[in-house]
Parts: sequence; structure tokens; C-alpha cells
Amino acid sequence: MRNGYFKQLSKYLLSGLLLFIFCNTALASHKQYRELKIGVLSKSGADLATKRWGATAEYLNQHVTDYHFSLIPISFDQIEQSIKQHEIDFLLTNSGMFVDLTFRYKLTAIATLKRKILGQAYTLFGSVIFSRRDNPNITQFSDIPNKKVAAVNEKSLGG
Repeated sequence: MRNGYFKQLSKYLLSGLLLFIFCNTALASHKQYRELKIGVLSKSGADLATKRWGATAEYLNQHVTDYHFSLIPISFDQIEQSIKQHEIDFLLTNSGMFVDLTFRYKLTAIATLKRKILGQAYTLFGSVIFSRRDNPNITQFSDIPNKKVAAVNEKSLGG
């Protein structure tokens, strides 16, 4: 009688162990990922932004575990709202907009794009401000407030 009892108990224990292993394997295959959204300034349209930066999101998805990265193309006018409403976790934008947003929203840079020009890598970005030669009222930065200026976009001085 005891021998039959132990055989029955062994079957239950083995069945329970197999069920436990199956459930853990099934749960592991349905692992939950934390979604991280990368906002990308799409000054030339969402398709071009996705084409340019999509490989970055794919690379991160392949090499960073426990997270899933998705690309969110954002126009100039949508960026500030996306930051205010916490709709994005990261932002790829131009340097002028970054300086402004950093001042107003306490953003932190974690990477800088290196551009290759004539075989040389650069992380600097320059702009030129010029005025008419016959205008003596603008000769330095401090002369610019309250003056009319031309730019690509009021939120971007790049071109």
C-alpha cells in the first residue's frame, strides 16, 4: 500500500513540476517590455525622419533587453507639447531647439551626433548672424532683442 501511495505521489509531484516548468517557459516567452518612445524632429516629414532614424531604433531593440524602442516623428510645433505631456522619453532635435528646451524643461544631453565632413568628424554646429552694412544699430548680440530677424522657423535657426 505504501509503495502505491509513493507511486501516486511521485506522479503528482512530477506532473506539478512539469506544469511549473511549462508555465514558466510560457511566461518567459511572453516577456513584457517597457516601451520607450524616441521623439525625432521631422522637419522634412515623418517618412524621411523614419528612414533616417529607424535603424537606430532597430539597433536599440536588438541590443537593449527589457525595453522596446519606438520612433515618433514630431514636427516643430509638436515637440514642446510632447515634452510637456510626457509623450516621449528621448528627443532627437537640432542644437538650437535643444538649448531652448534645456533652459525651459531641464533636459539633459546624453549623446551628440558626429557629422562627417570631408572625412573629419565634427560635433560642433555653427551659425551666422549678419546685418546690413548700412545698419549701425546691430553690431553685437545684445543689439538683437526687439529687432526683426529672418530664420527658417521661429523655433529653429538651422537651415
